[in-house]
Amino acid sequence: MPPINMLTFYNAIANNGTMVKPRFVTKIMRGGDVVKEYPVEVINPAICSQETLNKIREVLQLVVSDGLGKPAKSRQFTVSGKTGTAQVSKGMIGYKSGTVDYLVSFCGYFPSEAPEYSGIVVIQKSEIASGGLMAGSVFGRIAEKVYAKKLVLDITDAIDINGTAIPKVKRGEMVEAQTALKGLEIESYARFSTEEKTPVWGQTRTSSNSKGIILEKQEFLRDFMPNVTGMGAKDIVYLLEGKGLKVLLTGVGKAYAQSIPEGTLIKTGQSVTIQLK
Repeated sequence: MPPINMLTFYNAIANNGTMVKPRFVTKIMRGGDVVKEYPVEVINPAICSQETLNKIREVLQLVVSDGLGKPAKSRQFTVSGKTGTAQVSKGMIGYKSGTVDYLVSFCGYFPSEAPEYSGIVVIQKSEIASGGLMAGSVFGRIAEKVYAKKLVLDITDAIDINGTAIPKVKRGEMVEAQTALKGLEIESYARFSTEEKTPVWGQTRTSSNSKGIILEKQEFLRDFMPNVTGMGAKDIVYLLEGKGLKVLLTGVGKAYAQSIPEGTLIKTGQSVTIQLK
């Protein structure tokens, strides 16, 4: 069964039992006008009774909260789904060849109580394989990144009125850092003109009285590779793509290694790999 068919079934479970045809395009527009629309097509208005559906949804949520699907679990929202592990046939020789290949998968939806997204992850793997550990963990990371895009958080919620600790600030764009510090009601001192219209790249240090953060500007030569260690992904991509480089990021967090050393002459279209952790 193709993954898209499996996803269609699980999407029906998430969609209160109504199965709809997969849709990749909602409408075609030209010059701001809608040329053609593709409405939702219902394949089956009810794949099962409401009682059965409730039981299925309860079990799928337990798979992630207490079962083999735990790697797909999120602390921010509930996830429901099912793992899968199948041995792949080698055609004419069937399943008795020397090497064993598996197709591992996780199919599910989130948030469990009021589903907004459904998805499937399928991975072909030789030798030892686990649908929950491999495909489930990938599904979980994708789900968190997708769900994070819809969150609107108030920075004032992060203010600690009783706290005295000064937070660590990543290297990167200092104007944005200053805006964030202001929102958190933390004193900051800019060592650059606040009237500048272009990005101000730099780093921070704690003030001598340990009550604020000093923001210092750092100049980068236009045609040479800058040192991006300590920066976050957003600033790295903005800075390096602005220099004409093709950026490949691996990992998450702050940069700790770059494939092109600092000070190297760079050319437009050149690729650079940045490792984050």
